Amino acid sequence: MIQIVEERDPRWTLRHLEHLKKNQLAYGIKISENIYFEVFKNIEEGIPTERCETSSKCFNIFYKTEYIGDIVLAKTFEDDRELDIFVFDEYSGKGYTKKAVKKFLECYDLQSDKKLQAIVRDSNNHKPKVVNILESNGFVKISRTDDGDLFERFNREIINS
Repeated sequence: MIQIVEERDPRWTLRHLEHLKKNQLAYGIKISENIYFEVFKNIEEGIPTERCETSSKCFNIFYKTEYIGDIVLAKTFEDDRELDIFVFDEYSGKGYTKKAVKKFLECYDLQSDKKLQAIVRDSNNHKPKVVNILESNGFVKISRTDDGDLFERFNREIINS
């Protein structure tokens, strides 16, 4: 059983930090040693910093009672939302992510958004699985970028009833 719960004040944990550092190419980010140690120090001192921008919405994914990852809606430059999926390695490849995205799209009010976007980088080791998850949930590939950071962009139109 998958549950999606909005996290109103997402903070860094060691588990998040280690996962992101290990998978930074898949997420298209670079965590410098200075940033890593600053975030690590804040966590250790009991004052973890926010892990989502204020313009983003973060949703925790639970399988039964286990916290397995996040879905983040980040605002794009075009005022649409980009769907980011973050699942810890030990839960990857078990079908939970596909179910979580489906449940999220069924349950949450997305009426203020025109469309959802998703980006899948070539450097993501799980790219074929991620593309399958997106396409099975109504996303359509709209473009491919080959300007150094190789990725494919997917859109899902929001139909307001």
